[in-house]
Amino acid sequence: MAKEMRDIELLGNDILLIAQKLLEKQGEFLPFARVMDLKGEILYILPDSIEERPKSKDLVNEYISILKEIAKKGGIIAAGIGMDVKISDVKTGKISDAVCGKVENNKDEAIELYLPYQKGILGKINYQGLTINIGKRVIFFE
Repeated sequence: MAKEMRDIELLGNDILLIAQKLLEKQGEFLPFARVMDLKGEILYILPDSIEERPKSKDLVNEYISILKEIAKKGGIIAAGIGMDVKISDVKTGKISDAVCGKVENNKDEAIELYLPYQKGILGKINYQGLTINIGKRVIFFE
């Protein structure tokens, strides 16, 4: 497997782990962004402006703009956004919550990770199977 693909998988795993920790601690989370720099270190990216309760869609759009700017400068090899989404089961049509990580790299590769979950009794989070799809590039895309 190419090193670059391994890098986006590492970043994707990192995003899923952080999202799971936030869910288990707070019961919810706002979208967040992570990047992998040229040394392979994974770093947080903060939005330019932080409102008390920003809309998730606005926050995702702000992260995309920030990540595009960083990518243009060539300082990162991979970038991703973690978010809480609703997904539909293809077989049953059932809607469920899911942790989502959208990750891409500077080598034209993109993946989307979906980890469905249900909140159980006493706030315990029960996760179902992870799904990985080919993603759409929006950050390293001209």
